[in-house]
Amino acid sequence: MKLKIALLLLVTIAVISFLFFTSRTVYYTLQDPSGRYTAIISYNTYRSFTPTMPGSSLDKPGFIKIVDQHKNNLGEIPLPMLQLADLKWTQEGAEMKLIGEWNFEQGYAFYWNESGSERIFVKGSDRQ
Repeated sequence: MKLKIALLLLVTIAVISFLFFTSRTVYYTLQDPSGRYTAIISYNTYRSFTPTMPGSSLDKPGFIKIVDQHKNNLGEIPLPMLQLADLKWTQEGAEMKLIGEWNFEQGYAFYWNESGSERIFVKGSDRQ
């Protein structure tokens, strides 16, 4: 009986830990001028519980995902820091200088590697 209780407790802790470490918190959303696309800026929930210096909460890494009006994912790219989420809407899609770009018409999204020398595609490719 004690073994069953211990096993149940262990499984419960594992499930809660998995959900905690894989869930995300939406920091904010931003809609394009036409209202057809929404950018969702988020971060891993567990980052809320990691210690930071006062005024450094936006230094945590995050993600930016753009969805259309039907909630189709048009690409999600990692952000080195939430404070860098300076998204500009363009005629073809959206861009964040030195971080990444989305082209809705051609169906691709990419971000730059750390050295800025290579594009890493998360959706589609610009070679179509």
